[in-house]
Amino acid sequence: MDDKTFDALTRGAGNPTSRRAAVVGLVGGLFGLGTARQAAAQDVGIEGCRIRRCKKQVLDQDCLDRNGRPDNGACCQGLKCDNSRGVCKFKNGSGESGDFCRNDRDCNNGFFCKKNQCVPNKCGGS
Repeated sequence: MDDKTFDALTRGAGNPTSRRAAVVGLVGGLFGLGTARQAAAQDVGIEGCRIRRCKKQVLDQDCLDRNGRPDNGACCQGLKCDNSRGVCKFKNGSGESGDFCRNDRDCNNGFFCKKNQCVPNKCGGS
């Protein structure tokens, strides 16, 4: 920052301000803090707090492709297409962040079920 810019900033900060302008500035600052905090929480993504519903097949729904073969990609995260029945079932090791769930028991320790998705406890309970 050059001398002229610094001088202009300090002169502006030293000018008297009306109560209305001070309140507007305070409210704007608080709003900015809240918005930044919310954006930071959303940046955590699926490993954190954001919930996105799975638009694929869920538990016990058909997951066979056009040729009648099991298609694991047709099932929600944490599920696999059962070869014998052709429906989505829990896969071994499911219950992690973002995996499909029906209730808290379907999620591993440290996670809870919210909107059919396992979410870390640090985001709050359901």
